[in-house]
Amino acid sequence: FNNFIHGEDSTVTVYGDSAGPSDVTWLNEGIKSLVVTTSLPNEGKLDIIKSISLNELTLMFSTSDAYDPPTSSNDATAAFTIPFAFPIDIIALSQNITVGYEGTSFAEFTIPMGPGTTDVDARIIYLTFNNTPFAVFDNEHSVFNQFLADTTVNANESFTLSGAADTDASTAVGVLTLTDIEFNVGTSIAGLQGLNTKPATVSNLDVNHGYTDYLLITVTTTLYNPSNITIGTGDVTFELQFEGATIGEAIISNAVIVPGSANYSTDV
Repeated sequence: FNNFIHGEDSTVTVYGDSAGPSDVTWLNEGIKSLVVTTSLPNEGKLDIIKSISLNELTLMFSTSDAYDPPTSSNDATAAFTIPFAFPIDIIALSQNITVGYEGTSFAEFTIPMGPGTTDVDARIIYLTFNNTPFAVFDNEHSVFNQFLADTTVNANESFTLSGAADTDASTAVGVLTLTDIEFNVGTSIAGLQGLNTKPATVSNLDVNHGYTDYLLITVTTTLYNPSNITIGTGDVTFELQFEGATIGEAIISNAVIVPGSANYSTDV
């Protein structure tokens, strides 16, 4: 099966087993003596994996791993096809993925072998991964920076995923291990749109403390993230402006921006 999906012929040997009524011994003995060697021709290298979707994505940044952030997803899917009508259930999957943006490969992440579930009829694999390093290539930091900037301000960003996968596939004849299944697919992810699709709101204002050179005010800030990305950014500082003048800073400590509407404690 591995040879077939990689576009290679396989030599197979067929052994006679039985023919006709069991009491016709001369015929059955003759059939059992048959040994036929032939070649199973290939149909060219098969394009097995058709698409990969990251329906939820978490990136947790810190100063120590700005270009190697732990990456997780509890909702990733891969659509596949095979040129056979029999059902196939992918029960485990590993992937080595290279990420590309605007024609440049800039990072890779390796999803170790782990369990998956399959919609056998639709031929869609559902999988998760946790704290997998999103390893940016040393010479492509600028591309990664641009990808993040564009994802932060835009409604949608397209990129490519390429690499190879290994799978354990449950079939009627048992579990088959399929290796080095290459893929190169385009995908997209919703962006944060600058967190501006809904106005930020402030509540629970408390004049917390007065210092010699500034006044500390604590508030609850409600932000709306229209994407499916959770992003941990550490401390985030915004300029505080009034009538066009910058009058201070608004700081969200250890920010983890989640999808949808959420409240964040803010020091002003």
